[in-house]
Amino acid sequence: MARHRHYVSPAIAARYNTNYEADEWGITTDVAEMIGNKRELEEGIKVMRKMRAAGIKILPFGDYGFAWLRTARSRAIWNISSIFFGFEPWEALRAATAYSGEAWAGETAKNSGAFAKDISRI
Repeated sequence: MARHRHYVSPAIAARYNTNYEADEWGITTDVAEMIGNKRELEEGIKVMRKMRAAGIKILPFGDYGFAWLRTARSRAIWNISSIFFGFEPWEALRAATAYSGEAWAGETAKNSGAFAKDISRI
């Protein structure tokens, strides 16, 4: 089906961290709510759940580049994706490895050393 050929890599972790983990950079939860970030998080979660139900493949780890969203916090981002999108642990693993391989490099990526490295990192 055509719907299974579409992928989304949302910036949900950036929304979450801006709301709840950016105090050190002057963005309190009040500031985040004032600038509309909390609403973006809530609406983004709804939309990602609808996309997932429609068969669109959701890829984790789509948002980096903020001081309060460190790349070394992949486990936290993993948990956010699982909790917010309703993934079972195996579904989150599939999204981070197999679906990412399909989206970025085609089926050949699933047979590469990089695929095994991704699995071992998780």
